Amino acid sequence: MTLTLLATSLRLVMWSIYAVSPPQHQLAVQLSTPGPDSNRLLGELVILQVNVMHTCPVFYIARKPFVEDCEPEVTVWLSNNGTDYKQWQPAIYGTSLQETAAECIGWGNRWSFEIRMAYAKNNLSSLALPNPGTYYVKVEFPLFEVGNFGGHSGRTDIESNVIQIQVKEPTGADAKIWNKIKGADFAYFLQSGYLREGDTKTIKTAMTVAESVPETAYHAAIRVALRKYYDRTGHKLKRKDADRLREILGVREGFFPDDKRLAVRLLHEYPPDTPLETIVRTMSELSKVPLRVEQGHPNANEPITLFKSNDRVRDQMQLLTSVGSFWKRDGDGYILCKPKDGKYSLDGKTPDQLALFHLSLAVAGYGVDHKDELPRQWDTLGFPSAWAQELEKASGLVLRQRYGFASDHPQVKWPDDSGRVVLVNRRPIKEKESETEGRYAIYRTDGGAIRFRWMPEKQLQELLGDKLQFTD
Repeated sequence: MTLTLLATSLRLVMWSIYAVSPPQHQLAVQLSTPGPDSNRLLGELVILQVNVMHTCPVFYIARKPFVEDCEPEVTVWLSNNGTDYKQWQPAIYGTSLQETAAECIGWGNRWSFEIRMAYAKNNLSSLALPNPGTYYVKVEFPLFEVGNFGGHSGRTDIESNVIQIQVKEPTGADAKIWNKIKGADFAYFLQSGYLREGDTKTIKTAMTVAESVPETAYHAAIRVALRKYYDRTGHKLKRKDADRLREILGVREGFFPDDKRLAVRLLHEYPPDTPLETIVRTMSELSKVPLRVEQGHPNANEPITLFKSNDRVRDQMQLLTSVGSFWKRDGDGYILCKPKDGKYSLDGKTPDQLALFHLSLAVAGYGVDHKDELPRQWDTLGFPSAWAQELEKASGLVLRQRYGFASDHPQVKWPDDSGRVVLVNRRPIKEKESETEGRYAIYRTDGGAIRFRWMPEKQLQELLGDKLQFTD
């Protein structure tokens, strides 16, 4: 029985029990702000936490609205008196929106979102909350149903509770910082981590404030915006600017940070489908750092497509740790060791395992490009793209429907390993090598390697439980 049919059947049973007409919705939308109180300084970033929860045992098939790196589909309403509300209009920035796969949200499930609010394109001051005083805030959450009761599809807007936010004039050290950062360009950057077209001043101001001024109420949000900016553009910055930004943010270099030889950039174009062992040998010749693949490594002859590379040696090393391999010191150089369990040869593997091998490479590549950050949705991997379409064609799997990105990348510890989960099966599956249902998880180890492993459903629930939420 398909997921949609199952949800519809359950709804019919519940509605027959209660002998009522199908309700318009059975979701509660709870709005809050983090922190001990709702006091904010003028121009300070406001974070709205939106939690969507079930209020009765009814299932919905719906897609999540977009709220990050775009104009949020969750509508925010602002008022000075609690009666007359005006819609907040943030800027449009980031990537274009693409449809996400529908998910089932059932009784006991919760969807959580964060909306960052500082800039408004419809205010003269360009501030979302432009003056000191009391503001009343509520949101409308759009429930995008897909093929539910009676085949119903459509949008239903569900209103949240109202919260109050007190905005005050900054004083003392806060006032000095506010005089440096106030303006439309900085509010835009604080909210998004993006720079407006032609703006070269804001990033310099943000770095100067972050590294040379005592802590104020504005600092935490400035650092978050700088990190967003760095994750997106750090690989394009001049080396001096990138080093300065890493120092401010406390970003470590990655593998073996004490070895300065690994900071050298290697400009080389690898032919398509170059064997792993050949890539490592070429890296060693170009960098003059002794690098080799351990004898008997199951993936030594696996073809890998890296295309043209201008990454540092350590970045390329990190990329090659996909699927269980790991580097360790080997005299004056390094050796790429075979996976501890030796189970990663692709011969005779299932479609899921083939897909996971290539997805692991994609996740590792994203980490190299974004300085050890982890992807949160398919679009950040350039999906759909040529390689993904070929992979789906070869494996017979629709990857968006098969796998989801784990919200907040929950930490998992096994007896032999630990790391943060990136991608995981949306629902339990049964593999030919296992007698019980379970899920595959792609994760980054505490050492920075990208791996995947099979997790029996019981083990997954014990380790993750309600921490397993999907962002895409």
